[in-house]
Amino acid sequence: MVSEWDSFDHLVAARPKMISNLDVFRHMLEDLGEGRGVTDAVSGEAVIELLFAR
Repeated sequence: MVSEWDSFDHLVAARPKMISNLDVFRHMLEDLGEGRGVTDAVSGEAVIELLFAR
């Protein structure tokens, strides 16, 4: 799942809802191994930013 927010504060405010959504189908996910469990969350101002020249 990839999402975009208007600000980092909006991302922080959305975390509880994102976790409750994940909890609905967490039991169907496969353990990723290496101590990561079933999820390996990455969040921050940018994970990757792609710029395309026209």
